[in-house]
Amino acid sequence: MIAAGEVGRVDDLASTAVFARTLGVTSPSTGLLRFAFAEAHSSALQLLGLPDAADPVGGVHEDDQPPDVYRWGAMMAGSVNLCRGRVDLAVRQLRDALSAHRCAFLGGWLCRYYVDLAIALAVRGEADAAMQCLTRLASARRPEMRWLEPMEMLATAWVSAAVGAVRRAIGEARSAAVSAALRGQPAREVLCLQTATRFGDTTTVSTLGELVWVVGGRRAPAAAHHAAALAAGDGDGLLAVSAAYEEMGDLLAAVDAAAQASVTFREANLRGSAQTATNRARDVAGRCGDVHTPALSEAAAPVVFTGRMREVVMLAGGGLTNREIAERLQLSVRTVEGHLYRAAGRVGARDRNELARAIGHALATPA
Repeated sequence: MIAAGEVGRVDDLASTAVFARTLGVTSPSTGLLRFAFAEAHSSALQLLGLPDAADPVGGVHEDDQPPDVYRWGAMMAGSVNLCRGRVDLAVRQLRDALSAHRCAFLGGWLCRYYVDLAIALAVRGEADAAMQCLTRLASARRPEMRWLEPMEMLATAWVSAAVGAVRRAIGEARSAAVSAALRGQPAREVLCLQTATRFGDTTTVSTLGELVWVVGGRRAPAAAHHAAALAAGDGDGLLAVSAAYEEMGDLLAAVDAAAQASVTFREANLRGSAQTATNRARDVAGRCGDVHTPALSEAAAPVVFTGRMREVVMLAGGGLTNREIAERLQLSVRTVEGHLYRAAGRVGARDRNELARAIGHALATPA
């Protein structure tokens, strides 16, 4: 089941699920293994863009299982809710279950869910807490978890995005895609490239176009259409992709595509269409919880800001000093000062507080 999900074979998922359910009913010794299968099946469905079908413990009810098994079920549910874009709910489920489970259970296998929690926290803008999750995961890493390394890399990319280092996040997401490709995991490669596209990468079109012919499910074609629309500056296409993401149950991706449509329309001076796209992004984001993504930040930023300027202003709005911004973005302090000076001039801001408010960030610490 795991292999079928990683290579994108939807038909194999279905036939294996039928076989496993039959075995689970007829064999008296499959109690715990039924939970393991539910996890593998749910993860595969999420990976292929079928989150509404990814009921983590449907039909698996065992009253005589230890408490850790039911915490395992809560972790599965949190992972599914993250995939569906229900970020606040996912954080609650994952955090509660992970804080209570025993690391020794299943030999530490469930520590893998720290990846999901890290991504969820990063999407909420809690970068430090997300990094703590990845640190805990590193301390409990097992050899058989190496096939999940692309997801650890992707979680790191989300952390970079959360602190405003969007260019770095794009590079990390693309590196995660390369890692997945080298491991023979094309479905996970699609997920990594889709994330890079959501961060604003316009170079994913060709590879995603090829992966559509390899990976089944709904994620690959939606991601390919997303990449093509973003690269072409097609606002209507991005709105169509947003609707497709929502239909397949990926609300957070729907938010990002709509936010990117807003920017595209705004740059084309189509203010009415831009407002429509912005309203859609906000409405769908409201169903996800307290979420912060690069696409939403870009849609909120004044059009006069360049990409690098926007990153610098976002970090300044988060309370970082000029030196801290320079270290995070690998720039000189003088370059950071120049970006802030020019950004303030473009929006008529008199200080860093006013500049931060220009893109919706409150300044917490003076330089």
